[in-house]
This record gives sequence, structure tokens and C-alpha cells, in this order.
Amino acid sequence: MSRPSRAGTVRRRVAALALGALVSGVLVQLCGPAASAETPQQQATALAAKVRQLQAAAEQATEAYDEAQGTLTQVTAQRFAAEQAVATAQAADAQTVQESDASVRDLYELGGPAVLYTSVLANGGDPALVQTRLIAAQNILGSDKRAAAAAGAHAQRTLVAQQRAEALANEQLGLEAQVAARSQQIQDDLATTQQLLSTANAQVVALEQAAQARQQAADHAEFLQQLAMAQAGQGQYAAQLADAPPASSPAAAIALAAAKALSGHPYLWGGTGPVGYDCSGMTGAAYAAAGIHLPRTAAQQYDSGPHVPLADLEPGDLLFWATDPSDPTTIHHVAIYAGDGLMVSADHTGDVVRLQPVWWDGYAGATRPAAAQAAAVGGPRWVAGTGD
Repeated sequence: MSRPSRAGTVRRRVAALALGALVSGVLVQLCGPAASAETPQQQATALAAKVRQLQAAAEQATEAYDEAQGTLTQVTAQRFAAEQAVATAQAADAQTVQESDASVRDLYELGGPAVLYTSVLANGGDPALVQTRLIAAQNILGSDKRAAAAAGAHAQRTLVAQQRAEALANEQLGLEAQVAARSQQIQDDLATTQQLLSTANAQVVALEQAAQARQQAADHAEFLQQLAMAQAGQGQYAAQLADAPPASSPAAAIALAAAKALSGHPYLWGGTGPVGYDCSGMTGAAYAAAGIHLPRTAAQQYDSGPHVPLADLEPGDLLFWATDPSDPTTIHHVAIYAGDGLMVSADHTGDVVRLQPVWWDGYAGATRPAAAQAAAVGGPRWVAGTGD
């Protein structure tokens, strides 16, 4: 069994730290003298707002982490290839120099170019023979020049390869710093949540849980209303999987089934399985099971296929949320539509991959993944985890 990576160990430690407190809804209590003067209801309202703020910050930082980590993986592989290219170029350069040196040595053992030409002309005799010898001499000298030119070209290629390897090494260092900074931001957000949670009392917890449930129900009702309006009054949705419409394609059906099979796996920021998943890690794993390899982040996955109008949603489509729904660059969450107003989603630390109602707040659109379009999206790719 391979040894767990340090990043994986840190993620598990932070997730374990927050799990017990966050599993009931991630409740937060504001600290300070002013809090004691507030009613439990006021404290619960403030708590809920702070929880949402911290969860959103952690989710956005996770997306940034995923992008930086994915790019780092790519650059590390590119640097290795560049260093291999340097070694290959240096070997070819050495071989060319060796051959050139042998050619020059042989030529000058005969006395050099001047002696070579003199020997050709001094022999006299048949003009045809002289011409043949002259051509031979020119070939010898031409070979020497070509060898010198080849050596120069090899040296230039070696220099370019070395510069490429050095640039990638510098880029790798920068990305490692980005990954570390974004990892620290996630840990700080979770630690802040945990610190506030530790002072929440039972009454505030109960009030916040009730408020959270009411908010989720209202948000889901808004989605259903918007969906019904978009479909021009084609009926109400009872949110029952038994009557869910068929998936849009065999690949979508496989992906949706794979996503449902991941239910119960813990949310793990930066996770692509098999131990845990973040939102885009889960969708990447689901579509990989269907033979479609998505890019790494939610914002990238938005471009992995044609965009689907709300009225045309079908099971297997990817759903997206953003801080600014009109700006796809602010997308920070993705889930898989399961039909009848439900989705399979991995939301935040302390939660698990699960089937849940679709919410409307921040909804930015939907995408129906297609293999060719997904492969054409630039940036880091989704890669299955190794269990760390």
C-alpha cells in the first residue's frame, strides 16, 4: 500500500476536525460581548449567514485549489519530459561532435583542405579523372561543413530544451506556492467555522437547523417553480425518483448511475476518489465511468458540452452555480441532475455525496457533456484519485 501524501493527510485531518460539528448543518455562533445581548433567534440568523459565507469561501478556494493542483500535475509532467529532452539533445549533440571531430581529424591528417585540392590538381592526367577527384574532395569538405552545421543545430536544440526545462521548473515552484496558499485558505475557513461552532448552545443549534431546513425547502420550491415556468406549465414535479424521465443518452445514464453509486462517500476538498470527492471530483468520476473525461474544475466542466436551457433539463446533465450567475468565470459548484427536481451533489466538508433537492439561488445553467467538446477544454484534466 502506498504511503498517504501529506496533502491527503492534512485534508483528512481537517475534514475529521469539522465533521462532527458540520454534519448537522454547520452551525456558527458569533463571539463577543454583543452576542449575549441578542435573542437566540437573532444569534441563529447571524450564525446561518456566517456559515453560508464560510462554506462559500471554502468552496471557491477548493475550486482554485483544484485548478492550481491540476495545473501543477501537468507542469510537473511537462518538466520531466523537458528534462528528458535535454538529456536526449545532449546525447545527440555529443554524438554529432564526436563524428565531426573524427571527420575533421581525418581531413587534416591528409594536410587540410589546401593539400587536398593540391593533390587533386597536381596529379594532372585525364580531365575526367581530375573532375571526379575534385568532386570527391568537395564532398569531403562539404561533409565537414554539414557536420559543423549539424553540431550547431544540435547545440541550439539543447539550449532551447534547457531553457524550457528551467522555465517549467520556475512555473512549478510558483504553482506549488499557489497550491499551498489555497490549501491554507481552506483550512483557515474550516478552522474558523470549527472555532465558532464550539461555542454554539443547544437552543441556537435547534433554531438554526429549523431555519436551514426552511431555507432549503423555499429554495427548492423556487427551482421547481422556475422549472415549471420554463416548461410552459407541463405539470408539477413531485420530486420522486420512481417517475424520473430517462437520461439524455446512454453515457448520461451511466454517469448518473455512477454518481448515485458514490452516495455516502464523504466530501473531501481536492478529492477525486476513491476515499472522498469534492463537487467537480464527483462529476469527473461519474462521467469517467461513462467514458467521457471531463476537465478538472466546475468552471471548466461548464464548457464540456452544449449548454442546456432550463426547460430542456434531462437526467445526467450537469448543473452549475456561481457567485454571479451571469458570469461563468465565477462558477464554483457543479452537480448531476437526477430528474424531477433532484440532483446528486457533493456540497461541503462534513457532508457526503447524496441525492438532494436542486436549489435555485446562484443557479448559472446546465451542460450536457460531450466527449469531443470535453477533451477540447483547456486547462487541467480530471484524474482519478489514488486513495490519499
